[in-house]
Amino acid sequence: MGKSRSKNTDGLGWRLIAWGFGGATLICLTIFAPYWIVSPSDVPNTVKRIELQNSFRATLLQASVGTLFLVTAILGYWQYRTSKRQTEIADTDLDSKIVAQLDSPAIEVRVAGLVEMKRSIEREPNNSERVLEIVEAFIKRSSAIEARTSSSSTPPAPPLSVRRPDVQNALRVFSDLRQDASWGEVCDHIQREISLHFAPRPTFQLVDLSGADVRHGKFHLCDFQCSDLREANLSQASLLGCRLNGTNFKGSTFTYARLGQAYLLAAILDEAQLFGANFTMAVLAGASMKGADLRDCEFAGAYLEALTLRADWSDPELIHEDPLSLNYARRQVVQTAGALAREGLLFPRILQQGPTYPACDLRGADVRGADFSLAVLSGAVLTGARADQTTRWPQGFDPGSAGVIMT
Repeated sequence: MGKSRSKNTDGLGWRLIAWGFGGATLICLTIFAPYWIVSPSDVPNTVKRIELQNSFRATLLQASVGTLFLVTAILGYWQYRTSKRQTEIADTDLDSKIVAQLDSPAIEVRVAGLVEMKRSIEREPNNSERVLEIVEAFIKRSSAIEARTSSSSTPPAPPLSVRRPDVQNALRVFSDLRQDASWGEVCDHIQREISLHFAPRPTFQLVDLSGADVRHGKFHLCDFQCSDLREANLSQASLLGCRLNGTNFKGSTFTYARLGQAYLLAAILDEAQLFGANFTMAVLAGASMKGADLRDCEFAGAYLEALTLRADWSDPELIHEDPLSLNYARRQVVQTAGALAREGLLFPRILQQGPTYPACDLRGADVRGADFSLAVLSGAVLTGARADQTTRWPQGFDPGSAGVIMT
């Protein structure tokens, strides 16, 4: 702020000097020049001489004012270009300084770099996109893991804030700098992807963020495919439209999290605390939710049954289907997932499991108060799941024959 005020003061000083010098010159020329140009020896007639002097004075005044404005405009443009160049140099220097701090072997220096980065955004909000790219690259570089199948039996690592406080801070900075997205914006983004139009996403594939604390985080439309997020705290986080295929969320907390339109193909949510989470239109085919707490969850339009990916996008049979029918919903999600898979928008390791996924595994889950009334649930494994009278099921679904335990 001090530098900006100094630059503005310098620019004002230059303009005052220009106007002062120009004004003094204009006054001198206006007063004395007509007497020098139209002298008594040239025009003896006094009346005629005064008329010519006044006419010359008016012309001179117009020309002087125009010249003064032109000079002021040139000086203003020069000062603007100089200020812009200085700002660009300052931004480049700040970027270099922050990047150098993030590359430091000392974790305290990396954390300090993240703090400085956030302060720079508070000073210059227009730089948020550039800073988000730097933070995204830092998280990916610092948390990358080898391509491997996440094992639920592997003991969870210490909390991220303990083992990697710099990455924990980076996640918080990334979330704080992002703008909230509405449901409509998420729908538009996903529709562009389905239509095979370029729609960039923050990408954190194959990263180890286990034990992260990102409560209330804004991670909508991010790509965390095949990552390790065990024991993470995502309470009230926005994960709208996220790609979470194959991600390990075992033991994580999603209390009142928003997972609408998220892709969770073959994701691991065993023993996760999902109380009150919203899975509207989420794709959970092949996901494992054994022993998860699904009380009061919302599954409107969610897909928990087996899902077969097909390569074709167009399906003429949809024209003859009732848009509100279950068959229409199944065809639509199959087409969507098929298009994403064909264009490489589903992580390759997920596709190696085959074109058909098993149904969602809800064995032993607590589904009391959950709303499955508008979900595609047929085929889902519910053996030992606990439900009560507040659990809502799809029309015609028999929870008893599916092995649900009523409490």
